[in-house]
Amino acid sequence: MLKMIALEFRKWKRSKILFGAVAATLIGPFVAAASAYAHLHNAASAPDWASFFAITLQVNLSLLFPILFGALTAYTFVQEYQDRTIINLFTLPESRVKILLAKMIAVLGTLLTLIIVSLLFTLIGGKLMLSAPLTMPTFLRLSGLTLITGVMVLCFIPVFAYIGIRSRHFIPPLVGATGFTLLNFSALVSPTYGPLVPTSIPVFYLLNAIGWRASIPYVWSMLLPIFALSLLFCLREYASQDIH
Repeated sequence: MLKMIALEFRKWKRSKILFGAVAATLIGPFVAAASAYAHLHNAASAPDWASFFAITLQVNLSLLFPILFGALTAYTFVQEYQDRTIINLFTLPESRVKILLAKMIAVLGTLLTLIIVSLLFTLIGGKLMLSAPLTMPTFLRLSGLTLITGVMVLCFIPVFAYIGIRSRHFIPPLVGATGFTLLNFSALVSPTYGPLVPTSIPVFYLLNAIGWRASIPYVWSMLLPIFALSLLFCLREYASQDIH
């Protein structure tokens, strides 16, 4: 299993798509930096670290991460169908369950790394644009919020994977990821019922953490079952699929 995971990570290393993904993580910090610059000379709305992180995370959770993560997941699980190398992969002396789990671990590890990269870019951008010092309690709170909400988005990765495995094409997972962003924006219209939309939970969790006291009745009790069930569907589809 470890060797298979290492091979998957080597595919990421050789891929140019990973460079583009890292560049995409600049979007959230850039928007936050632009907003901070616009308010730099306004004493009434001077930017601070909490607002800087809030803008970055709103861009990431509402727009960037669903589309970016959906695209990278599609790349991981669909590319071999498009190249017809899936036949060679399935003839290896390894179970399909192990192959899928190796891919899933690799993609989750890669996406978690991108979340950390986005956090580092946010810290750098805040350091350049903000005059307020970053205290250790603030750093721990905002970094923890970044990682927690990022992991929440990762709970939907098996959903994108299942769509890609089922369709064997890049377009359906990307359409699904775009649908996630539309659901997120639609859910924001209703603070009461919006948190009941699973895809919007990370966004509402963020808003609640920065002062918008929305009621979020379900968090991990909804996200973890989604992750587990969609992963089970992936395993079932992968194991029973005709490779021709």
